[in-house]
Amino acid sequence: METLDLFEMRANCIRQRVMLCFNGPISRSLIEEIGHALRKYLEDAEASPGGAMDVFAVYVEMTQNIRHYASKMNYSEADGAATVVVSRDEQGRYMISVGNLVEAPDAERLLQRIQQLAALDKAQLKAAYKEQLRRPRDADSPSGAGLGLLDMARRASEPLQASLQPMPAAAASSACARPLPMPELPMNSLHIEGSVSSPSIHADAERGTLEMAGDSYPENSFELFGPLIDWIEAYFRADDKPLQLRLKLRYLNTSSVKIMMDIFDLLEDQHRSGREVGVLWLYDARNERVAELAEEFKEDCSFPFQIQALAE
Repeated sequence: METLDLFEMRANCIRQRVMLCFNGPISRSLIEEIGHALRKYLEDAEASPGGAMDVFAVYVEMTQNIRHYASKMNYSEADGAATVVVSRDEQGRYMISVGNLVEAPDAERLLQRIQQLAALDKAQLKAAYKEQLRRPRDADSPSGAGLGLLDMARRASEPLQASLQPMPAAAASSACARPLPMPELPMNSLHIEGSVSSPSIHADAERGTLEMAGDSYPENSFELFGPLIDWIEAYFRADDKPLQLRLKLRYLNTSSVKIMMDIFDLLEDQHRSGREVGVLWLYDARNERVAELAEEFKEDCSFPFQIQALAE
């Protein structure tokens, strides 16, 4: 076995301004753990909250897309592994680079899509994002319905880049998905405890309130939020009582954004039918990215939608 030259590896990392580097299988817990370490590093480096959110968001989208693709292709653990590097360039801009095995036809389509996005300006990227957000999602897909690349392109200060390197054909292996366990819940309420990657959810039918708080980048947003969608639909069928949403959401991956749009569409339908509904979205005043996300949701809603900065 070849001896590792750790001193040389360290010297290369310093020379190339590498902040964080990982090589190996991508698991859900690993995405959370590295994400936590990345956030802590950015906080210690005194990155702006908005800039730190952009770096974290791109990291999550890239690693979750790799994991979803490996699962879809039934790759073995070795073939589903990836290399993830977070660094800074000479101008101090953050760079996130990933490398993973992709089948040739998929790789060509990905490269073509990235080249198409590189030709769009910020306004065109926003319009494309909004259009994609409104398209029906594939119920069998846990991803963000094609929003991931658009979201990364919108957050990046320079066009996305990609390159392909031919590799020997990979042998397929079997894989299986395990659904997340959901708690048994009383009919008049819904309570889901939050985690590192999922928000706390508390819905009360008696009070007519729904509260959500925290980060939302679960591996499968549709499994997590399925009971919530069911609860909202059942609540609206039961009677004509008002429903008020109180949100303190910090970061949403693209599949969570899609789910929130579905929820707001349910509220919009009820509002147009005469029901009283409303949203209050609270955010950290230092993090303008959350306010921008809330504003984009508000653009498509005619019901009362308040966006309020939290007092420091």
